[in-house]
Amino acid sequence: MANLQAKNVFIDTEFFEAMNLNFEHTMFKEFVRFAQVEFVKVFLTTVTVSEKTGHIAERIHEASLHLKRFRKEGRVLRNVSACYCIFADFDEQAAVAEVQKKFEEFLAKVHAKVLDLQEADAGAILDAYFQKKAPFGAGKKKDEFPDAFAQQALKKWCEENGCEMYVVSADADWQSCGSR
Repeated sequence: MANLQAKNVFIDTEFFEAMNLNFEHTMFKEFVRFAQVEFVKVFLTTVTVSEKTGHIAERIHEASLHLKRFRKEGRVLRNVSACYCIFADFDEQAAVAEVQKKFEEFLAKVHAKVLDLQEADAGAILDAYFQKKAPFGAGKKKDEFPDAFAQQALKKWCEENGCEMYVVSADADWQSCGSR
């Protein structure tokens, strides 16, 4: 870690998904620890925050549907004391609010800087889309627009500030982006 060439770190939505939004996970705790001693500076973009907020509601809704199906198919487990909690009332909106609050608390703890996308070069993004350049590729075009805008915002910020940025993501399109 002492050999970092930049302190700036962008966290992609894919990382939050890979960590299952478990803000008690060691990786999130390390981001908090490093950010609080100013070893790293954490960045997101407005599109990343919006995308993550939408994903929280979607993931909880999907899980709620699975829970309902399980409760129906596994109703015999109502008779097992260890399973009582599975059949307790579940408030989907409260669950969304709870996870959203944990996300916001994480952003506050790491003092995340959220970059705006208003100055992103839409023309360059559309050119990349039609030419099938990263992050757009054959077969997965439209889903990559949020990443394309985030990449534009990060690139512009780095150019304006004369620095580099690490990207935390396992998404191959970020790896082919060519910037740190």
